[in-house]
Amino acid sequence: MSKWRGRQGNDALAAAIAGTLGVSAPAGAVDLAPYRAFYELSLANAFGRSTIVGATGAMSAEWSLSCDGWVAVQRLRMVLETDEGEKLDTDLVMSSFESVDGKSYHFTSRTTHDGSEEERYQGAARRDEAGAAGSALYSEPAAATVEFPAGTMFPIQHTRALVAAAERGDRLLTVPFFDGPRPDKSPFLASALVLGAAQPAAADDEELLRHRWWPVRIAFFENDTGVAEPDFEMTAKLQDNGVVREFTFDYGEFSLVARLSRIEGLSVPDCR
Repeated sequence: MSKWRGRQGNDALAAAIAGTLGVSAPAGAVDLAPYRAFYELSLANAFGRSTIVGATGAMSAEWSLSCDGWVAVQRLRMVLETDEGEKLDTDLVMSSFESVDGKSYHFTSRTTHDGSEEERYQGAARRDEAGAAGSALYSEPAAATVEFPAGTMFPIQHTRALVAAAERGDRLLTVPFFDGPRPDKSPFLASALVLGAAQPAAADDEELLRHRWWPVRIAFFENDTGVAEPDFEMTAKLQDNGVVREFTFDYGEFSLVARLSRIEGLSVPDCR
């Protein structure tokens, strides 16, 4: 039996939670909140001839705002159990910085499989103006340059745009997307579908959760390849303040669900 190695592990976490937040926004822009959140991970479904019969784990995301930009630190730890009793342990840590002017983005990610096999990505993306074409320079795993076209969105910008689309009643947002991992496939083409109308918060929700939310599904395609099948898909319950109540990661043979267990707000700096 060939082991599942989480080939989309980096993309799953980065795409799922890498793009929230952005309080210092121009008038009329989506106003989102910095926070620290913890999620419990479990097996949602196993399909067809999947060998995965169980999953446990946890995910955390911390988003803090400085006067220059957003700092994100995310961790995903999961243990998958196969039908032969084998346990596959994956640990992903990713950190990033996205400037408030949309011109620069720095990233570092590290993935460990079963305590030994590792994937490392580190680099920085820059462009002259927000929304312009640019390039990312990698220092790990090897020196490389990735060009990305005009209109490419970094993670925070992408979530802002998705919330704005949902608020307008738009159903579809498709844009080039860059978050760092997988330089061989970057930038991805992110196709986000708003699956339904806004849902109200419960009256007894805590403050950060007292917001309406939309069910959204995002598919990530290798850009300019003409491949019809996405490289990775996920769904999320996305609030209008950027908080994600729940994620479902679709790995083809099986899917994992990450349910929010605890959340706390973070402070906003005074940049006057």
